[in-house]
Amino acid sequence: MRVQEKNIKGFSILELLVVLSIVAIISAVSYPSFSSWNKERETRSSAERIKALYKNINSQVQRGMYAYVQVLVEEELVESEDKQLLMITSKGMKMNTLMSKVNDGEDAWNKTVSTRCNITDADYWDESGNTTSRPEVSFLKFENITVNFNNNVGAVCFSTDGTWYSGAGQFSSESGGETSVDSVFFICSRSSDVSVCEVSETDGKPSKDHDILFAISWARFGNITLEKWSKSKDDWILQ
Repeated sequence: MRVQEKNIKGFSILELLVVLSIVAIISAVSYPSFSSWNKERETRSSAERIKALYKNINSQVQRGMYAYVQVLVEEELVESEDKQLLMITSKGMKMNTLMSKVNDGEDAWNKTVSTRCNITDADYWDESGNTTSRPEVSFLKFENITVNFNNNVGAVCFSTDGTWYSGAGQFSSESGGETSVDSVFFICSRSSDVSVCEVSETDGKPSKDHDILFAISWARFGNITLEKWSKSKDDWILQ
């Protein structure tokens, strides 16, 4: 008995082109939304990791692991890698080191508030997140995230009771002969059009239309907060 041959036929060139065209159209329509979602996810994740770094190093002060700590924020062009990088480092100073500095009149500690929160001397801190694997200190590096200052450095330093709260670089301001600590910086997505987060110093609102913008702020005793700018509400929303 002969079995009737099945009439098997594949796609024609025209049908294949139609399918590919539909896929291309769907991809083109959905890509901007996916790209925007991916940027927001990456920026949010980075902001949350930075907030966690702040909270972790402050918890080490409260536990007594360190007597004095620093968070260092650096925006730097690494020419060897042809990349603009954002680097966040936490550092710790133990009690015996702190006491030796306080009691040494010649130490940089006793000169000015800004030199107390030292950003130039690599040997100033007992432990630093970029040179040790200890969990008490941390180091973060980002390629696609930027802040509100370019190719510069800012640092804030905390102690248990707030006595030696201080800042340096971008986080230190002078007015009327007095030095104050700036308590916020801004985080946004880096792109070919955005190399720095532009935020007004007058009202704290973005002076450029950033799609995604976060703010990390702190107080003398820690109290780290994370906020996101809402275009619809024209205000900062606590996260």
